Amino acid sequence: MQEPSALSWIVLERGAAWPGWYEACQRPEGAVIVSQPPGECTREFTRRVIGRLRNLEVDLVKQTAYLGCVVLAAGEALDERTLNARARVARLLARVALRHRAPLVITTSADASDEARRQLFALAGTLCEVAGPELVVSVKFDGHGQRGADSSRAPSAQPERGVDARAAAPEHSLGVLTN
Repeated sequence: MQEPSALSWIVLERGAAWPGWYEACQRPEGAVIVSQPPGECTREFTRRVIGRLRNLEVDLVKQTAYLGCVVLAAGEALDERTLNARARVARLLARVALRHRAPLVITTSADASDEARRQLFALAGTLCEVAGPELVVSVKFDGHGQRGADSSRAPSAQPERGVDARAAAPEHSLGVLTN
């Protein structure tokens, strides 16, 4: 019988940098990648992500795999529709990560605006508050091929490159996380 391998589940918003610094993303053959092409509205992208998530269990069985990590690579858009869609997708990804005991990494490029960073920290913080301590959420601002994500449970996490969402208490509350 074949040993199960880790499968990464990666969602790339339009304009997001490929998280190549994250070890799990260095093997695209071991990943399910859902990316938003130019011209696809956020509503359609969200529907497509949800549709693919419905097939996750089948993907895992077909590939004799377990869910190793879940990555949400956010673009720079900060309009209300995008933030609502991002929150909805993040909430769904958090549920999947929690169910499979896989870490959730939320990332954007190193040159993201301060507002984009604040929004991602707020989102990660809200996910942690809702899901509790069993959910591992990391926030990473890097898109330049650096190796290794800084997990919220890793003892050698480097705050300047990745910050534990639980330690970065959000100043803003995202009411968009409720249905």
